[in-house]
Amino acid sequence: MKSVALSCAAALVFLVACSGAKQTPPRIGGTSTPGSSIPESCQNLSKLVCDSAAAESSACRAIRVAVEFLPQNSCVEAMKEPKAILARLDAEKASCVQLVQALCGTFGDKSASCALVQEQVPQFDSKRCRFMLEHKDEVINDLKQMEKESAPLNTDEQAAIAAGDAPSFGPPDAKVTVVLFSDFECPYCAKAAEAVAHLRAHYSDKVRFVYRQFPLSFHKHARDAAEAALLAQTAGKFWEFHDEVFKNQDHLEPEALEAYAKFVGMDVTSFRVNLSRHSNDARIEADLALGERVSVKGTPTMFINGKRAANATSAEAVAAEVQAALSE
Repeated sequence: MKSVALSCAAALVFLVACSGAKQTPPRIGGTSTPGSSIPESCQNLSKLVCDSAAAESSACRAIRVAVEFLPQNSCVEAMKEPKAILARLDAEKASCVQLVQALCGTFGDKSASCALVQEQVPQFDSKRCRFMLEHKDEVINDLKQMEKESAPLNTDEQAAIAAGDAPSFGPPDAKVTVVLFSDFECPYCAKAAEAVAHLRAHYSDKVRFVYRQFPLSFHKHARDAAEAALLAQTAGKFWEFHDEVFKNQDHLEPEALEAYAKFVGMDVTSFRVNLSRHSNDARIEADLALGERVSVKGTPTMFINGKRAANATSAEAVAAEVQAALSE
């Protein structure tokens, strides 16, 4: 039972993570769209429901489908009593309102969890809200864990992820330290690499940047690519190799990695021998352990002075956070 309840709590996270991919619902105005076959009264009915119930609610989705088939006189009759429709919708939303009140009451109106709940719960249908209320304690525990994992790192954790001989650039005593946990086979990490390139070009004299290996187990070639990148670091070619790998992310077989090593000017024979021996296995394990210590759940995960970057895949967003940290 707990796993089912947790999956419902996780829906809050899922909706946030996928928010950038959601399609914008078609706009339903008060007048007929030129060429539309939906009568104006039915468009008005849809607008009434969707404005009250939220664009992503099950009620809104249902009415959008229904008005494609409802006869005009049915919509006209329904619109004669809009208060009755709104009262029914309010009754349907009662469990979701109660869920928001219960969760925000636990975490406080100013908390990140309350803000998340207020944003996402209106998109749930009443059945889901009732189920989550029945398992409120488990949902609360889930949200507490989320808050814990998203909290800024403490001083010791910040020092740990920035210490050592990981690939880096920028002055050691910089006011701002950026640490990235990345996977060479992760497509989102390729976008994060663009953000890193922007930092190298514009902030390398102001910011210390540290690159940590976090190859995910389900990426077939990520571990070899991480090993190869650390061999490139030893040869003083890490960033050249890093850039070449991300430009050719679909080809990370050992032969391809050799080709990239040759391209950036490394000794291919030595590279091949050390790659086969897994010479940097201990360093990768150390980075993975560090990531687990600071609750890295996936890649890319970026910390800016110990705070998780909101969007590590956007050069513009990362630069804005870095600039804000420099201005503090």
